[in-house]
Amino acid sequence: MERNWTMAYSVSKLYRAELIVRKLQDNEIEALLINKKDTATMSFGSIEIYVEKENLDKALEIIKETGI
Repeated sequence: MERNWTMAYSVSKLYRAELIVRKLQDNEIEALLINKKDTATMSFGSIEIYVEKENLDKALEIIKETGI
């Protein structure tokens, strides 16, 4: 079965993205972190967090609760 991923959140700081992914995983939501930061300077771009579409609403609720 093919997975249907969608972006749930975008953030500029890696540690924040990792905290969100950990929180999602703690709530049994599989999440992917994709770093789109410029590798030369790390000051441009963002880190995107993806979840399966069926988990998007729950993921957004959890992300909102984190306050990040």
